[in-house]
Amino acid sequence: MLDAGHFVTPPYLPKNHRVFGGTAAGMAEADADSWPAALEYLAAGLDADDGR
Repeated sequence: MLDAGHFVTPPYLPKNHRVFGGTAAGMAEADADSWPAALEYLAAGLDADDGR
């Protein structure tokens, strides 16, 4: 992903590319791409059996 900047947020939030670099479009693409992986990670953690 070109021009994603240095900050990834949940998708659909306003993008401030002036602070973190990249472009608003690049940040939006990176956010949309990373969001499913973030949700999968959280779901796996919540489903983990930690013996409690």
